[in-house]
Amino acid sequence: MMVTCSEPLTNTPHGSPCGCVWPLQVKLHISIAIYKFFPLVFKLAEEIAASLLLSRNQVRIVGANAVNHQLEKTTILLNLVPQGVKFDDTTAFLIYKKFWHKENLMAYSTRKRIYFKVPNYFHGL
Repeated sequence: MMVTCSEPLTNTPHGSPCGCVWPLQVKLHISIAIYKFFPLVFKLAEEIAASLLLSRNQVRIVGANAVNHQLEKTTILLNLVPQGVKFDDTTAFLIYKKFWHKENLMAYSTRKRIYFKVPNYFHGL
């Protein structure tokens, strides 16, 4: 059965019952050229999942672009997908803190800026 979800919702992780869920959406700016980034997509998703104590199928890299006129930098768009309908507020906040305080991964590059969108979650981020 194919389920189509409208933004900001996304499909459930692989292996879960079909449906739509509320992801945490993250945008990272990293110091690695986009042509070097693409071969690292799978490894990056694994590292993000491990650092956030999520399963690999809960981390989706949904886009990547070169940063404006800075070909040695890349913007990465992530969806962090909950196992249920949405992450509970505590888990969402702890994930947010890990990104904000740079307590996660990416030993091979430096994050410069973060955008963190939490649709339908607690207010105040």
